[in-house]
Amino acid sequence: MSRAASREAAIAADPDHAAAYLAGVGEALPFDDSTAHVVVFSYSLHHVPAAALDNALGEARRVLKTGGTLYPLEPIPEGPEHDLAALIDDETEVRGFAQDALDRVVGFEERHRSEYESDNIYDDWDAWEAVMVGVDAARAAIMVEQRDRAREMFEATALTTADGRRRFLKGNLLRVFTAC
Repeated sequence: MSRAASREAAIAADPDHAAAYLAGVGEALPFDDSTAHVVVFSYSLHHVPAAALDNALGEARRVLKTGGTLYPLEPIPEGPEHDLAALIDDETEVRGFAQDALDRVVGFEERHRSEYESDNIYDDWDAWEAVMVGVDAARAAIMVEQRDRAREMFEATALTTADGRRRFLKGNLLRVFTAC
């Protein structure tokens, strides 16, 4: 899903606060200096181009007030769903780049780090495939090539919920930083 489409979907889901959904990218935040209390990267920092990661984190520091919180939550590149998704778009390297950038971030002190699992639940294969392709249209051609192999892997590795839906446990790494 494009940035514009993501923004439109957010506004459609929350029309009372449409003005709060600004267009922008992590490496050029549309906010004044020292105006934010919190900057959140939720499953998104690894989508910032590797060459722009340091700049994106610098932008987070620029807009945060001293004592403000940087809250990057990133998926851990391992486990059955990661391995399945890697058939279509292997994000192992870019997720590593994001963690490397956090390791060298300037102007912050790391206050907390924890790993935890969360559920990704899909009605069925078609729902999983729709999410994979919906996030990035460039994946559609690869999905065509890998569909049979991916579907077989999906059926073999997804857990089944009591109501018949399909479930994957996803590892997450939460790191919380305070702006110095």
